[in-house]
Amino acid sequence: TNTNGELEKQTLRVFDFDVYTNNDFLAVRQLEVAGELGNKRTDIVCFVNGIPIEPTHWCKHICKAHKARHKTNLANELPPCLR
Repeated sequence: TNTNGELEKQTLRVFDFDVYTNNDFLAVRQLEVAGELGNKRTDIVCFVNGIPIEPTHWCKHICKAHKARHKTNLANELPPCLR
């Protein structure tokens, strides 16, 4: 609200695209998150200013059938906060 008690519209800038060094970057390995379907773990999650950007699963030595299932079900396996 402003000094007159009226609501004002303001823009929140979550990322600084002009000066990237003003952002905080963090990469986390093996992040485990508890959810309704149980605990889920991603290989790597990248955070910018505390916001998860992209959870990734890097699978090693898995068969083609498992890899296909993994790709189709990835979105269902992650908790909503990491999708």
